[in-house]
Amino acid sequence: RLSQRLGGIAQPSLLQRRGPGSVAVGITHSEYRSEKGKATAQGRRDFPLRLEATAAGAQIADLAVPAGARGDEAYAVGTVDGTARGWARSQNVVLAHRDGRWRLVGPPRDARGRVANPTLLAVAAVPGGEGYAVGDKGAVVSLHGSSAPRLESRVTSAKLQTVDAARTRNRLVGYAGGAHGTVVRLSGGSSSLESAGSAGTTLSDLAASGGRVLAVGSGGSAGSLFERGSGDWPAVGPEVPAPADATVRLHAVAAQGGDVWVAGGRVDSHTAGAAAEQPFAAHLSGGRWTTYCSVPAALVAVAELGQPTTHSGCNQNLTPDPADSGAATDVSITAAGVMIATSRGPQLLAPGSNAFRPVPGVVGQASGSPDSSGAALALSSQGRGWAFDTQGRMARVVPAGAGSAAASAGDWQSLPWTARGKPAAVAVAPGGDRALAFGGGGGAAFGSGRWTPAGGFGFGLRDVAWAGPDRIMGLTEAGDLLRRDAGAWEIDGTPEARGVGSRLDELVKLGQALGPDKLVPGVAAGHTGAGLQALSFASADEGYAVGTGGAIERSDGKSWAHETSNTTEDLEAVAAGPAGAVAGGAHGTLLRRDDHGWHAVPEAAHLVGEQPFTAAAALPDGTFLAAAGGAILTAKGDGAWQAADVAPLALPVERMSGYRDLGDRLHVLVLVNTGADKVLLDGDRNGWKPVSVPADLRVVDAQLTGEGGRLWVMGMRGAQPVVARIQPPARTVLGSGNFLSDKSSAPIAAKGNP
Repeated sequence: RLSQRLGGIAQPSLLQRRGPGSVAVGITHSEYRSEKGKATAQGRRDFPLRLEATAAGAQIADLAVPAGARGDEAYAVGTVDGTARGWARSQNVVLAHRDGRWRLVGPPRDARGRVANPTLLAVAAVPGGEGYAVGDKGAVVSLHGSSAPRLESRVTSAKLQTVDAARTRNRLVGYAGGAHGTVVRLSGGSSSLESAGSAGTTLSDLAASGGRVLAVGSGGSAGSLFERGSGDWPAVGPEVPAPADATVRLHAVAAQGGDVWVAGGRVDSHTAGAAAEQPFAAHLSGGRWTTYCSVPAALVAVAELGQPTTHSGCNQNLTPDPADSGAATDVSITAAGVMIATSRGPQLLAPGSNAFRPVPGVVGQASGSPDSSGAALALSSQGRGWAFDTQGRMARVVPAGAGSAAASAGDWQSLPWTARGKPAAVAVAPGGDRALAFGGGGGAAFGSGRWTPAGGFGFGLRDVAWAGPDRIMGLTEAGDLLRRDAGAWEIDGTPEARGVGSRLDELVKLGQALGPDKLVPGVAAGHTGAGLQALSFASADEGYAVGTGGAIERSDGKSWAHETSNTTEDLEAVAAGPAGAVAGGAHGTLLRRDDHGWHAVPEAAHLVGEQPFTAAAALPDGTFLAAAGGAILTAKGDGAWQAADVAPLALPVERMSGYRDLGDRLHVLVLVNTGADKVLLDGDRNGWKPVSVPADLRVVDAQLTGEGGRLWVMGMRGAQPVVARIQPPARTVLGSGNFLSDKSSAPIAAKGNP
């Protein structure tokens, strides 16, 4: 009652209307139960879309959703690691998205059918997959649906960095633009040169819509927005108005009907440092421009007590975040509103709203960051699609009310501790009826269908594995082996390793004093413990730990013994299974163990271009997998190693496992790091599909094992550590039907603090 009465008191000294420098705040949270329905409804109006972390497997350079796309159809250009296939290490390829999966169409091929590798920067397509990709030195590649992309003859050496395409009278026509005002008109197999602006103009975006073709550029003296006429490109009037005492550079354009939106950056005296660029956008409708600017940092802290703040010459606010520096780099018009890509993520102007708002989601700067470039959007007419940048960050843009498939396929559980660090790893017992999860500051045990607290310590674990009915093995960040029996932890390993790592009490005390984030050895500092990096157990009486300088330790279930690796290279990954064990590490080093000890796999370094192996897996049918860079190798038992029959990747693999579907086709499950988030991908020979996890879950670690082959995923929901158990991506026929046999107990792969 008191709060209601206080809330009803008027404040006559305050401005009673919304000032032009203010930002509308939606009623998305309610103070009273009676307001809940209104808050929910307004939240959906103001925030109709959300972001979900995702990845395509490739390092995406550009992505396009065709106008009138069928379902979730999309096309992309990017790079993958082609070393295992005899391609370039950074091989440019074309990808197609359909039914939730990114499929590798392939690399461009020249007129003689040979693989080519032009640097591709932009792509455009129409439904069905016909279109164009363009890039450096005037490169033009024509797209032909599922057929191989074809490198066309060049008509210019200018860098082409934008392209758009549309069907005109049942004929595919495209326009590409770039440096020196160069425009290339593409039609069928022919190309012709045109120009927009002056020789000093760099065209950064093109938009072909409703019979109009628009282009924006900067650096020239003949205007910055152009529209194609009969072969020429005159400047569009009225000219985009720049704020007072400011200069504007345009980077993106979108058109729908008679409306035109442009996005770019401005620099004026109000900007911090008087030199930094800030986001700018403008809307042309009915012959008049409405401009949008960020609120200058100096004005954000000003309390509005009757005097409205200004927009530094703009009509409306674009974003109130003073940290949102750099230009706005893309714009898209959809039924869900107008979306602008800025360094702090997508900003949406929803229908009926008078203010841009950030698109919510759990991804970490998925569409950009202050120090990255190329934040871009690829959206359908309904607002679904992707936000991405050239640094590898990628997010799926979905309706706010859309549920995750994993939400009904499994369940998630909040872990019962408040950790000072994020969850680090999860270990699941054979049979899947018990599990242990550990992170900085604590742990949790799963048994009898529920989670209970488990003893931990003030620093995180690099890796954990179930090593017997009641035994857990762990690796600290310093590389010390720990053993957990009946709830108690103690140092383990060979006598030499225990001598080096016998500082457990001191480490615990130091971790409690500094916190888990502080107790991580830097690269320059070297290894402060035993130096072990990864561990894996094939059974309770066979396990391995590997580390720096080629160190390998073997457990027989009772004690640890040192084994000769015949290498001094650092080893980062190990996997043990029914067919033996493999270990991998620096400079393409791959080792395999048989009855006579460890032996090098000489062909491995060549197949992966001497890149370090970072993850390995041993499957129940005797198949081995090993990942280095984006290359994935495989071998069956003691057979020869070769490129796995899966599409190549470009993202670093942190954990890996695999299975075969009912058609005996190999699938590889990987946990990759996009630079902002970790994403689980399921890949086969055709491409990669993100594994669906519960909404709002930021993945940290994962493991495949247990009854029914469920996937255990560790992660964070806000500040709360959680674990999710979801159904497998597809039915399998390995061993007893599980992803990993009942003997398998290792986490999905090697190391690294998640």
